[in-house]
Amino acid sequence: MRTRISPRRDFQGLEQRRKRAGRLFAAGKMMLAEIARELKASRQSVSRWYAEWRRGGSSALRGAGRAGRKPKLDRGQLRQVEKALRQGARSQGFGTDLWTLPRVAGCD
Repeated sequence: MRTRISPRRDFQGLEQRRKRAGRLFAAGKMMLAEIARELKASRQSVSRWYAEWRRGGSSALRGAGRAGRKPKLDRGQLRQVEKALRQGARSQGFGTDLWTLPRVAGCD
């Protein structure tokens, strides 16, 4: 059975929530605390979004793109590592099936 690792955050969903906040700001019918409750966000976040929206409009609420450092391995290399991990450490010439970071780093 193959397990799939999902991303930690749904960046598209988070951006959609900020854009919805922008529409609510533009409508001007709700207080920031009400918007926070409706969007299930903290008041601090909504306040920050509001300040950004006032400075740059809805485009200021767009996502910044990917988070974190760019991966050092390409997709093919990641597949090789995954395959080696699934085969076990013994299949890579180690005396036990215990994976350690140095062992993983040395996998071909």
